[in-house]
Amino acid sequence: MKDLEFLRGNEVLKEVLPELKDKADIIVLLSHQGTAVDRLTAEEFSEIDIILGGHSHDLITKPEIINNTYMVQALSDAAVLGEIDLEIKDRKLTGVKANHRLLWLSDFEKDREMENLIEELRASYRDHLEEGIATATEVIDRQYKTESSFDKLVGNLL
Repeated sequence: MKDLEFLRGNEVLKEVLPELKDKADIIVLLSHQGTAVDRLTAEEFSEIDIILGGHSHDLITKPEIINNTYMVQALSDAAVLGEIDLEIKDRKLTGVKANHRLLWLSDFEKDREMENLIEELRASYRDHLEEGIATATEVIDRQYKTESSFDKLVGNLL
């Protein structure tokens, strides 16, 4: 962990965007900062064409446009398959169409062949995979604004 360096995303963008603008026709930012921060990023950096966002688990069904930057996000935890069509003219992004396909487990029948394959692959590792390593005596919660019990647990495991 001592060699890791955590920087503010927008500070890094100030350094790399000028170089990217010279090398790319379209700049796509894959972000995990959350919708609120993505909006601030779009306001500050009009040279970003589209932000594919995450973290805040929002469903942006119609792409937002802020300062000529499109923003999309497709919920979380594989609940939605987000699809985008980029409209490009003269090497410039001129439009974005988004489609979201809900992937609720209850909407799909089990694939018995796949289920059998997974069971077969897990079989030799089952004891290890299902071995109990600890018992929680209280709820292990997850917070997004402050350090939580879950964050401490994962941090201490490293």
